[in-house]
Amino acid sequence: MDGDVTFGEALSSSGASSQRSKPTADSVAKMLSQAVKSQDHQLLEEVLATSKDTVIRNTITKLPANLVVPFLQELVKRVREKPSRIMDLVSWLRATLVIHMAYLASLPNIMDTLGGLYELMEARQGTAEQLHRLQGRLDLMLSHMGMQEEVLDDMEDEEMQLAGPATFYEE
Repeated sequence: MDGDVTFGEALSSSGASSQRSKPTADSVAKMLSQAVKSQDHQLLEEVLATSKDTVIRNTITKLPANLVVPFLQELVKRVREKPSRIMDLVSWLRATLVIHMAYLASLPNIMDTLGGLYELMEARQGTAEQLHRLQGRLDLMLSHMGMQEEVLDDMEDEEMQLAGPATFYEE
């Protein structure tokens, strides 16, 4: 076995780089299509790890129309399972909706198909509105408290000036 060479050693001696090259839109599009068709969750997660907007747009442009709805459903499922991922997946959602809007609008039962996405957006919007109202109330209270403190400070300063010095030193 002294003459046996491992695959890794053979690869490194051939001059091939051990680092992965950056994915292109073509390779990501192929991976995305394969992941959605085969319902390969791990491969889909690798695709969704791409965050470069140009790669995302070009990838979604190459996505076949028959895979758009299953892909959107996978995105919604991931956001529902872990709401904190919305910031990572919003670029994928936006690009898919914008690029494939004509196809999506032509579907007869679009609301049934994308009802989950619609419900998710409505829930997020309702929560955001409530948080904005709360923030407004808090800002109002804090500014009111700040004004009260300023008035009290001004009153104390005026009292000190009116009272004059407590003692005089005369020789």
